[in-house]
Amino acid sequence: GEASAMHPYVNLDDVDLVGWEPGSGFADPYLTCTSFAQAAKEHGAVFFGNCEVTGLLKEGGRIRGVETSTHGVLEAGVTVSCLNIWTKKTLGGWLRKIGAD
Repeated sequence: GEASAMHPYVNLDDVDLVGWEPGSGFADPYLTCTSFAQAAKEHGAVFFGNCEVTGLLKEGGRIRGVETSTHGVLEAGVTVSCLNIWTKKTLGGWLRKIGAD
């Protein structure tokens, strides 16, 4: 579609979504991510590095936590997916499996 017309040499075969905001600025991905993480920590969020999520926990129509490779079951009032455009590809099977897609 339009993205291919703007950038004809970009391969978009496995891309589900493209966003273009001509009036937007530029954000360094690393600094943006670490800034959001720091703000979340200041409000009580906990992060586990090098910890693979192996499944989602669902209860009453909500995701209530995750199963992990190194910390077992982690229950949470809020579970955030930070996968961006890879969410559907990465979580799609899990979401369909638990009926949350």
